[in-house]
Amino acid sequence: MLRVFFVFLFLLLPVWAESYDEYEWGSAHNLFIKKTINERWSILSRSLFTTRDDFDDTFFATADLGVGYSFSKKIRASVAYRHAWFRPGDEWLEENRPLINLSIFQKWGAYRITNRSRMEFRFFDYKDDDLRFRNELRIETPWQIPGIPLKPYFEEEFFFSKNAEKIDMNWLTAGLYYKPAPRVKLKCGYRWYTQELGGEWRNRHMLVTAMNFYY
Repeated sequence: MLRVFFVFLFLLLPVWAESYDEYEWGSAHNLFIKKTINERWSILSRSLFTTRDDFDDTFFATADLGVGYSFSKKIRASVAYRHAWFRPGDEWLEENRPLINLSIFQKWGAYRITNRSRMEFRFFDYKDDDLRFRNELRIETPWQIPGIPLKPYFEEEFFFSKNAEKIDMNWLTAGLYYKPAPRVKLKCGYRWYTQELGGEWRNRHMLVTAMNFYY
């Protein structure tokens, strides 16, 4: 029954997106690197660039560096400094974004479930500073497409802004992941990106890719 539900969800994602006003396609491309120091400590780095206008315009990018600490196999915390670049028009704007993560890892049978909570301290030169809470739920399934080493995953992440005093953005993602080597994970998926701007909810259809390396 659980497998049927997730397949149903995966197939319906584009349909749900089309039920809202049509917006252009874009993409988000992630690179994550984790260097293990010992059984407790690690160094983490993540970078991202995002496109819009049917993939033609790169308008957002981030890069960060942080330190992670594992309390156990199921609980990990990290702190990082992230720098963000955003171009709403012709000019690039910048943001300083220190952040704190708390991740909880669980298994439900052969399913791997991760819940990550994040506090972002956002400092701007062009608008009021903000504090944002994000929570991401990820489910990696054990299913494998016959003859192909790809497995489905699902993610749901919401964003709560202290200044706005509400959830003003949400990401719903479904895709496939592949492990070509023990310390490498590749992902590709579809994301329904929805955000409230000027009192109106706007949507973008996103192609999402990720390369994760663990050393």
